[in-house]
Parts: sequence; C-alpha cells; structure tokens
Amino acid sequence: ARGARWANNCVKKIILPLMAAVGVSVWIVERMQAMPAVQALALPQMGVNVRHTDDRDWLQQVKVADVMGKDYLALPDTMTVTDAGWSMVQAKCYTTLVLDHAKQLVGILTLADIKRHLPPAGKSMGTRPTVPQVLKNICTKEILFTHPEEPVRQATDRMVARGLQLLPVVDPEYPRQVLGVLEQHQVDRVADFASTKV
Repeated sequence: ARGARWANNCVKKIILPLMAAVGVSVWIVERMQAMPAVQALALPQMGVNVRHTDDRDWLQQVKVADVMGKDYLALPDTMTVTDAGWSMVQAKCYTTLVLDHAKQLVGILTLADIKRHLPPAGKSMGTRPTVPQVLKNICTKEILFTHPEEPVRQATDRMVARGLQLLPVVDPEYPRQVLGVLEQHQVDRVADFASTKV
C-alpha cells in the first residue's frame, strides 16, 4: 500500500510540469499539421472572392463545414481527472470534448480544468482515501457550439467574445451529436492562406 501511495504521488508531481509544457507541443504540432488541410481548401470554388474582400467579409461567405476538423480528442465522462490529464498530454491536446456512454456531448474540458482539480501531491498520505473526481463532475457543461451551415464569421465572433479556441460542431437537430470541431487556429490559417492569394 505504501508503494502504491508513493507511485501515485510521483504521478501527480510529474503530470503538472508535463501539462505546462504541452502548450508548446500543441503549438508545434498544429503548425506542422494545419497547412495541408488549409491548402486543400479551394476558396474560389466555394464561392469566396478573396481578392476583393477582407478577412471578416470572406469569413461570412465560408461555412463551418468547409473549415471544421473531424480529428479531435473526446474522452468519456466517467474517466478520472488524472487519467484524462495523461490522455491529453499524450495526445498533445489542450482542449477535449467530454462524451457520455452514448457518444453524446456532455461538456468541454481543458488542461487548466485538470490542473485545478488534481489533488495536491501528498494530500492523501495518512488521510482517508477519497473518491477520484470524474470528468462529468468538472467539465464545462454550458457549451457554446456551432453547426455546419453557419458562416464561420458568426461562429468565430462567439469564440472571440468568450475567449474560446474551440467550438463543437453539432447537428442542428441534435445539439448533443458532435460532427466535428471548429478551432480558432485553423480559421486563422485559412485567413493567412487566403491573403496570399490576393
């Protein structure tokens, strides 16, 4: 039992520095992976006149479906906070969706949320064991979302207003059914790509 407590404390001491470093890893990975997807966008074929419009105007012409990503991290709402932290670090992901057993959207979780809910290292030593926190109890359940046919400009305006980097893209008739995600960094890269075509 003492060995198990020691190992548990070691995990908790290690995971926080890893989470602090993951932001840099995410940025590097996103920079490397985003360009092929951006270059695949045929903006003129989508009806976007990038030559005579500014960023906000053409973002009104592009639909979320044209920019959203379908490769995203989603974790079960019954997963513990510590396990979720490790999963996010290994996936180099700052934000994850939280889904229930039916794969329906429950909430959104960030590494900052994980940090706030990890028990301090050594707290359980000599005290009664506590029930591990699970994601459905700590994730943000008041979720802003978008749908595939919404103009990107409207979706990103909501993201900016709330300081968000990601919106779930859901079925308009079933708002808990996730179809993909809209990420601010991807929208920014599309804007940069469009500007090079002017």
